Amino acid sequence: MAKKIVLYKIKVPDSKYCWEHLPPHEICERFDNEGGHSKCEMGFYGLKDTDKGVIKSPECSKLQEAV
Repeated sequence: MAKKIVLYKIKVPDSKYCWEHLPPHEICERFDNEGGHSKCEMGFYGLKDTDKGVIKSPECSKLQEAV
């Protein structure tokens, strides 16, 4: 079966957090914490909850801005 690579536009905060508790309170559109468990709908793992927010996974942090 052949596979294809697709480009999927997502907006992620330009910080180290998926969800930033402090102002400006940035939150990724693919972040979900229903039930109190932080998760990424894009399948990125390694989110870390801190008192300042939820830190992005290393893979998400490596994403480059589209130009």
